[in-house]
Amino acid sequence: MNITLLTAILLPLALVQVWQGVVNCSHGNNMTSSLVSPQYNRRPCEKSSNNNAFNQFVYRHFLKEDFDRKSKPAWTSYLKKKNLCRRTPLQTFIDKRQQESVLEICRSSGTRYEGNKCISTRRMPVYVVRVDTSSLSCTIKSLTKRSQYVTVACDAIENLCLPVHFEGGVQRPKPNAKSCSGIK
Repeated sequence: MNITLLTAILLPLALVQVWQGVVNCSHGNNMTSSLVSPQYNRRPCEKSSNNNAFNQFVYRHFLKEDFDRKSKPAWTSYLKKKNLCRRTPLQTFIDKRQQESVLEICRSSGTRYEGNKCISTRRMPVYVVRVDTSSLSCTIKSLTKRSQYVTVACDAIENLCLPVHFEGGVQRPKPNAKSCSGIK
């Protein structure tokens, strides 16, 4: 068979396979093409491709400043100051006093959830802020403080297993789940 004809037939088929993998990934399906790499690591504490992921996580999710947590205008001011207004419509925050507890989810106190995600074994206070990302004024649509299990993606950064992504939504620890500690 002519090599040009063979290439003309196989190349579109390969592109269709890649496209199907991308579509499946974007719709949350587990079926992916082997040519499409996963967005996150498959297991907790694997080396991160982003050495700044933990610093980004801390910046985006830990409340290091004191302000009236019940006030929408105070939240608007905080989000503007941190340049977080247009990051995502649903944002989650944890008080700085909980930082060590969140770090421990990836080490000794968390259990495996799925993929590289680990979940806390106890509830923690979490602030959930809905932001109108299309608004230049950084309008807060809703503000809720709730007690929930905290799910984070855990990756190795400079040989430390650290949280790099806050998984939104409310999950519960799985019964008999393995500990996240010591996973390599």
